[in-house]
Amino acid sequence: MYRRPPIFQQLPPTPPAPSTCTGSNVGLDAEELQTCFRFTRERFPEHVLEEAAWQGGCSYTTLLRVKANPVMDSSREPAEPEFVVQIRPERHAITPSIGRYAREWYADLAPEFEELDWFVPTRTIAMYQVCRMSLLPGTRLSEVLPKTSSVDVATRGRLRSVLEGLAGFHASSWE
Repeated sequence: MYRRPPIFQQLPPTPPAPSTCTGSNVGLDAEELQTCFRFTRERFPEHVLEEAAWQGGCSYTTLLRVKANPVMDSSREPAEPEFVVQIRPERHAITPSIGRYAREWYADLAPEFEELDWFVPTRTIAMYQVCRMSLLPGTRLSEVLPKTSSVDVATRGRLRSVLEGLAGFHASSWE
């Protein structure tokens, strides 16, 4: 099993900021999420942190974009997100060497990966990995997967296309 590094120092308690996110998909309450947010803001002070509109069942994902200079950038559109920071329960942690190997093998088709630290919520003994990953261009698989058990003809065609492309990619990588 993957051996985790030492846990980062607990941040001093501060009142949690209002948040619409609950982190319930990974078992964190609002206060624990705020601790992770403070850690991320301290680590990346030149970025703005926001909850990702899409969330997986194995992680809690936030987007980071460069802060705009209000004097210099008042007329520009908000910056595109640069990368994501994920909070992952230990059972869904990504081994750093796997992240490196995926990037070496698949190049730009795999995100750059960096393990930032580990977090232990105060109410439980569970461990949470905090990691940074680059954003990949294109459509997320979660956007094309059906949200219901019945699939219409158009969705079925999109799913077939995604799976054929993925199968073709894997087949060509073994040649």
